[in-house]
Amino acid sequence: ASERGLRYARFDRTPPSAQVLRMFHGLAREQGAHLVQLRTGHAALNQFLHRIQAVESPNCAACCEPETVDHFLLRCSRFRAQR
Repeated sequence: ASERGLRYARFDRTPPSAQVLRMFHGLAREQGAHLVQLRTGHAALNQFLHRIQAVESPNCAACCEPETVDHFLLRCSRFRAQR
């Protein structure tokens, strides 16, 4: 029921299952770690870094919107070509 739990539930409502294990199968440890960080919201993006007081602003330098995982992956204009 926590905010973190609700955020994680958007991606996967079940405990680690065969589906989750398949998702990580074949990934190097570092790749798996990045995937977990993105899924839990603990990636090195400004919103998280601001929360732990590592940066002054939670906003994206390119868009001036909060730099969340959703913003980084789906909306940031800086990565439009890669998407």
